[in-house]
This record gives sequence, structure tokens and C-alpha cells, in this order.
Amino acid sequence: MSILTFIDGVAFKSMPPAQDHQRISDGGLEPNTGEIGCYAPTKIATTEVIREIEETVLRPTFEGMRKEGEASCCA
Repeated sequence: MSILTFIDGVAFKSMPPAQDHQRISDGGLEPNTGEIGCYAPTKIATTEVIREIEETVLRPTFEGMRKEGEASCCA
């Protein structure tokens, strides 16, 4: 799952989570399909999963960048 998130220095907003196409078949033994694309929304991105990502990854990352003075992120 991939999440693209934008921040304006105060608030952040994520696009709908996307899931990459990975294997050629359900067997999982074939090579990855490469840059074939992704689809969104994905069923693996439940409300609970998204909330956990926001609270344990995104928010702490942006707060840390703000504390370190990363002007490009969080002025």
C-alpha cells in the first residue's frame, strides 16, 4: 500500500491509499510485474489502518521535521 500525503506546514492531507500490482498470478512465485501501476481505493486500507498510519508514522514524522526546522516541510 502506498499513501501520498501533502502538508502545508500545519495540516496534512493524504490521497486515497493505493495498492500496487505485484505478482503475475495468485501463486506468488512469479517475478514482480514492475511498473504496471496501482489501483485505489484498496480494501487493505481500512479506516483503522489509515488512522494508525497517520498517528504512528505521518504525524510524528511531520512533527519531527518541524522541530528540526525543515522549512521545506513544515514552516
